[in-house]
Amino acid sequence: MRNKILTNEVMKLKQGEENYMDYKYIVAVISEYLKEKKQINELERDIFSTIEIYMKIPFDRNEGKSKVLENNVKHIDVCGLIPCAPGRINKPFNQAADEDIRSNLAFQIEAMAIKDGLAPLLEKWKNM
Repeated sequence: MRNKILTNEVMKLKQGEENYMDYKYIVAVISEYLKEKKQINELERDIFSTIEIYMKIPFDRNEGKSKVLENNVKHIDVCGLIPCAPGRINKPFNQAADEDIRSNLAFQIEAMAIKDGLAPLLEKWKNM
């Protein structure tokens, strides 16, 4: 039932957005999914706390850097592979723009969501 509700929410979001496949969209969908769950595990708590930092306006660069590093250590199995992803350009934090750090957080959110078993839902939402 929850997946049907989320699927309907995704359709509503997509109707009003030209480029719905950007990471802000994916992050919003994952965030809504986690808010609806009754109990969340440690990985989901990390996903949610990363989302909160990602969505914060204005973006807090230092908090973002800290969260990237924390996720890299706690979830090295998924977050440690992000720098090797095709099309990624690795930069030291002192050379990275705020959007580079936010982009890294978005990659981490999606990678942790896939690890948590949300891959089928992400694919379904992407293909709607």
